[in-house]
Amino acid sequence: MSVQTYTWEELCQEWLLRATGGADLPFLPDQVGGAWTRKAQVDVVGINSMEKTLFLGECKWSPKAVEQDVLTDLVQKTAEFVPTEGRWRVYYLGFARGGWSREALALANTFQSASIQGENWRAVGMSLQDLAQVDQDLKEWSQVADDQADLSF
Repeated sequence: MSVQTYTWEELCQEWLLRATGGADLPFLPDQVGGAWTRKAQVDVVGINSMEKTLFLGECKWSPKAVEQDVLTDLVQKTAEFVPTEGRWRVYYLGFARGGWSREALALANTFQSASIQGENWRAVGMSLQDLAQVDQDLKEWSQVADDQADLSF
């Protein structure tokens, strides 16, 4: 039996793929991965070109609670990753091993009503996860998939 290992970023990308299958996130991406330009890098990106929807996510492996500046930096990178054609909706994701500071959680809770937008995009929400939640969700979703596989002949 071989043991497969994953990086934190890969686990967060997997979380995005599986979370969109339920009611956890507002839309489905066609592709998930990471992205970078000469000016910026984002750990988790999910895109649906037909629906003009984009997920942008940041992953931090610190054991300490991550501060809100990580989230504001992520939002500031948006224009680098939104395609130039069309009007896009952007949803932000934060993944932090040690969780999020009180200020970061407050930002995420008020984010949808903040009317943040750019030239051809607008923010539609933000969700923050920690290692315990990502681990729990992936285990739960894997168990559901295994149970469904057992039912098929």
